[in-house]
Amino acid sequence: MADNAEVRSLDQLETFLHQTEKFRTQLSAEIENLSLELRRLTNWLTNDVHSYWSDELVKSQRRLSECRDVLSRCMSYVREDERRPCTEEKKRFRLAEERNALCQQKLKTVQAAIAFWEMERSKQHAKVARCRDLAESDMQVACNVLRDQVERLQSYAGLRAAASTQPIIAESILTGNAKVDTEERKGRTR
Repeated sequence: MADNAEVRSLDQLETFLHQTEKFRTQLSAEIENLSLELRRLTNWLTNDVHSYWSDELVKSQRRLSECRDVLSRCMSYVREDERRPCTEEKKRFRLAEERNALCQQKLKTVQAAIAFWEMERSKQHAKVARCRDLAESDMQVACNVLRDQVERLQSYAGLRAAASTQPIIAESILTGNAKVDTEERKGRTR
C-alpha cells in the first residue's frame, strides 16, 4: 500500500469518508445478523432437535414395552388347541423395535452433531469476534482519522481561499505599507 495518496478533490475524499462510514455500519449490522443466526442454529440443534429425538425415544420405548406385553399375552396359552399365530402382534413388535433402534441412532447422531457444532462454533466465534473488532474498533479509528484529515484539509483550503482574495492586504503587511493600504480600503468603501 502506498504511503501517499494523490487526492485532487476534497469532495472525493469526503465521499470516500461517507462511504467508509456506511460500509462500517453495514458490516456491523451483518456481523450482528450472523451472530444471531449462529445462536439460532445452536439453539435449534441443542434444544429442539435433541429434545425431539429424546421424546421420540421415550415414546418408542413405551410403545415397544406395550407391544412386548401384547405379544407375550398372545403367545401365552393354557392348552395346545388355544395356540394362535400372533402375526399382527409380531409385526407390531418388530416395527416398535425398528422405531426404537432408529430413535436411539438419531439421538446418538444428534449428540455427535452437537459436539461437532460446538467445536466449529468456537472457531467461528473467534472469526466473528475479529470481524466485530474490525468494524467497531479499527474501522472506527480509521474513519475518525480520515474525518480529522478532511477537516484539516477543509480548513487549509478555506485559509488558502481567504489568502487569495486578500493579496493586497497580505502584501502591504509584509512590506510595511499597512497604513497606506488601510487608507486605500477606506477610500474604496466610501
